Amino acid sequence: MRAQLRWLIVLAALAAIVVLFAVLRGGDGDGSTATGATTGESTGTETGQTTQPPATTATEQPTVVRIVVRGGKVVGGPKVHEVPFRKRVTLVVSSNVADEVHLHGYDLMRDVAPGRPLRLTFVARLSGTFDLELEDVRLGLGELSVPPS
Repeated sequence: MRAQLRWLIVLAALAAIVVLFAVLRGGDGDGSTATGATTGESTGTETGQTTQPPATTATEQPTVVRIVVRGGKVVGGPKVHEVPFRKRVTLVVSSNVADEVHLHGYDLMRDVAPGRPLRLTFVARLSGTFDLELEDVRLGLGELSVPPS
C-alpha cells in the first residue's frame, strides 16, 4: 500500500510539472504566434479616469519584417527595422543554417532551419531598440526599433 501511495505522489508531481511547463512556456517553439511582454501602461486624465490604449484588431495587417541569412551573413546587411508601437509585427527569417532567432528585450526565441523559415507574430508592446540575432552563431540580424506612441 505504501509503494502505491508513493507512485501516486510521483505521478501527481509529474503531472503538475507538465502542466506548469505548458502554461509558463507560452509557445510551442515552431514559430507560431507569440505575444511579447505587456507594459501595463494606461493614459490618465485630470479627472482621474483611466483609459486603455486602443487594441489591435484581428483584421489589421501586421508590419512584416523580412530577414534572409545566406553564407553566414545577412543579405543586404543588418538593418534597423522600425515598427509601430502597440501594433502587430510579423518577423520572417529565412536562413541556410539551423539556429535560434532571439529578439532581445521581448525575450522571444524560435528556431529557424534551412527550408523552415521562422514566422513569428507578436504585438510590439515595448518601446525602444531591440537586437535580433542568430543565438548560437552570434550573428546580428539587425535591430527592431519601436518608437513610443
